[in-house]
Amino acid sequence: MLDSAELGDGQLHGTDAEDAPVLLVRHDGGLFAIHNRCSHRGCLLSEGELEGAVITCPCHGSQFDVRNGTLVRGPATTGQPVLDVRETNGHIEVRTTSRG
Repeated sequence: MLDSAELGDGQLHGTDAEDAPVLLVRHDGGLFAIHNRCSHRGCLLSEGELEGAVITCPCHGSQFDVRNGTLVRGPATTGQPVLDVRETNGHIEVRTTSRG
């Protein structure tokens, strides 16, 4: 759980939920959560760069859409699992059950 005020628009926040690495991103009024370890080689996406809705992995440049985990550019060959996320009473909560 994270305080909502700690995550501004365009910010990346890496955390763990139920022992799973999670990348939280607030983008364009939405709140998104995807698996934080890149599907290519396991690097932390939270250490990458966000441009619009696309996160670029700092290790090998794979790109993913943070809104739905879709692979935008390799070398990764699969997208990132999307996690359930919500804001309740000023807190951000994540559940590791995958949506896609």
